[in-house]
Amino acid sequence: METESVESITPTLEFLEKGSSSKGTVSSCRKTINKYFLNDQVEWCLESINAFTKFVNNKIVIMQVFEERNNVFVVDLCQCPDSDISSDVPVSIRDALVFLELAVFPCGMKRTHKKNKINRDYLPPEPLHMNVNICAIVSHVNDPYNLYVQQMSTASYLSKLIFEMNETYNDDINTSLHSIYAPCIGMVCAAQFSLDKQWYRAKVIGLPGGSKVKVQYVDFGNTEVIHYKYLRKLFDKFFKLNIQAISCKLAHITYSGAGWNQEARKWLTNQVSRKQLTLKSLGMIPGENKAEILLYYTDDNTEICVNALMDLKKKG
Repeated sequence: METESVESITPTLEFLEKGSSSKGTVSSCRKTINKYFLNDQVEWCLESINAFTKFVNNKIVIMQVFEERNNVFVVDLCQCPDSDISSDVPVSIRDALVFLELAVFPCGMKRTHKKNKINRDYLPPEPLHMNVNICAIVSHVNDPYNLYVQQMSTASYLSKLIFEMNETYNDDINTSLHSIYAPCIGMVCAAQFSLDKQWYRAKVIGLPGGSKVKVQYVDFGNTEVIHYKYLRKLFDKFFKLNIQAISCKLAHITYSGAGWNQEARKWLTNQVSRKQLTLKSLGMIPGENKAEILLYYTDDNTEICVNALMDLKKKG
C-alpha cells in the first residue's frame, strides 16, 4: 500500500472555539503534532504516519486549540461523534495514537478527558430477592463464591438481542465510524467473542497494553483479552435490555485452605453446565451486589441440591 506523506493529508477542520470550518493540509500542523507528543526533532515512523493518515485523511475532524507557541497552534484533533449514538463524544486522535503505542505523552501530560453528555451504562440486572424461586441457567463459573446466572424468563429477549447485534455488526459497511480507537476502563461496547466470533454486549475492564483490552461480556459474566479491532461502539437500541448475568454465591458451603482451587471450579461447572436449574435466592449480600443462592436440578424425578453435593464432596 502506498503511503501518503503527512503534507498531503487533507482533513476538514472544524474549530471548536470559533465554530467555523476550513479545509487545508496538515502540513501546518506537523511541527505542532510532533511538539505535542514528543518534540520537534523526533521523526515519526511509517506506522505512526499511516495510522494518523487513516484517522484524518478526507475526514471531518474537530480541532481544539490549546495554545499558540512561536506562531504554531498546539491542538488536539478529534473524530466527530457518531450520529447513531445519542451520547457519543469526539474521539481524541492523540489518545488513540497513545493507546496504539504509536506515540507517548510528554511527562506530566495526560489523556484527553471528555465527559459524555449522558453517562452511558447498562441497566443493572434484576435483584434476586429473598425466598424467590426462579428457573435459571449458570452462564459462567469463576468459583463457587463467584458465578453468574441468567433467568430463563428473559432468555428469548437475550437471544433476539444477540441475533440483531450480529446482523448489525456483521453487515456494518462503515466500520471505521463505529470502531473504538481509544478505549477506556468502564466503556460500554460491542465485542466479538474469540471462540464463536459472535458479537455480544461488553464493558472494558482492563487495558493490558499491546493494543489489547480486557472485556467482560455483561450478559454472561465471562472475561477475555482481545485486540481493540474486535470492539465496536454500542448502538442505542442495544441498551434497552438490562444486564442478564446476575452475580451469585453458593450458600452454606466453605472452602478448605487458602481458597477455591481449580478442581472445585471444574466440578461445579460440570454439575451445572447445560442444565436448567431451580434457583432459590436467600437475598442480596449487603455491600457485595451479589445474591446468595441454592441451586437444584432434577435427576430421575429426584431433586438434587448442588450446594449439598458440593459440601459432601468437600467432606468426602
